[in-house]
Amino acid sequence: LILMIQKRMSVGVGDNYNDESHIRKNNTSSIIQKNILILTMLGVVIADMVFLNYDSFNKRVLLKQNDLDNIFFDGSDNAALYVKNTDNDLYRVNKTYMSTLYNDARVQGYNGFSDYNAVEKKSVDEYMLINNIPFAQPGDYSRAGKYINVQWNDYIPISLLGMKYVFSRESVSDNSYLKFVQRVDGVNIYENKNAIPFGYLYFHEKSGKEYCSLDSAGKRSSLLRSFYYTDSIDRCKQNIMTGLKLPSEYQTAYKGTEGLDDSSQKLITAIDSLKKSGAYNIKFGDSKYTAEIKNDSDSEAMMCVAIFYEHEWKAYVDGKKAD
Repeated sequence: LILMIQKRMSVGVGDNYNDESHIRKNNTSSIIQKNILILTMLGVVIADMVFLNYDSFNKRVLLKQNDLDNIFFDGSDNAALYVKNTDNDLYRVNKTYMSTLYNDARVQGYNGFSDYNAVEKKSVDEYMLINNIPFAQPGDYSRAGKYINVQWNDYIPISLLGMKYVFSRESVSDNSYLKFVQRVDGVNIYENKNAIPFGYLYFHEKSGKEYCSLDSAGKRSSLLRSFYYTDSIDRCKQNIMTGLKLPSEYQTAYKGTEGLDDSSQKLITAIDSLKKSGAYNIKFGDSKYTAEIKNDSDSEAMMCVAIFYEHEWKAYVDGKKAD
């Protein structure tokens, strides 16, 4: 409701009566014009709301509870509830299938790897670009960057981003790093045998220029051993082709250690090192992450938390604000 409060103007009395009448007339005309403008704007807003929610206008409708039951609650929600009841740690879940939308996780109750947002976080888009992870849909950067989906078998990035479980409707044939846990409501639950804690230490830094010079496999290998400063990288533009039409080696997600020069044992050793330095007593809620972590070496270390950067975040170490 729009309330208009008119303040009465007081003028002199006696000989100024005609002037007062003139002022009142002008005020009345001004109020009518304002009312017409407000009603016009209100009409535009109402029309906009009607058209945007009309099914034949843009093929979008407001979801009702029955819609959620039919298209989202396909067993994935029960699988998510199962792992939540058996594992209260902080982790992410990935799926080999999509129930309905890239935003499945928001409805089905788990921390996922896919997302659709008209204004995606800049830090998420840059992570995808820098590390040669294809967006979920092709197109120019402004459009493709709205669709995020890190594939479940792009092994190293998903492990570093905290993937502990994978949901699949079928048996996973390539299960060298997955362990079957349980089948719940038609969904097979697998655990990542090399899951890394949601917080770990790096002891080596790689320059942005050096990191950008690596190919896809090289970057994945490097991520297990060293960190880079995001502001030292110009989005690795030399590896991004026009319209995000990436080179052929990026088109499919990596399976396990495909394309990596390192032996499996070296990779496991690097993962074990991150796990050894992993955080514990992790708590996350109300936009606050707390954890304990120990650096038993004589060298300084960089702590990495698998939550994408926002400029509002503030970090504290032993109760003291960190830079």
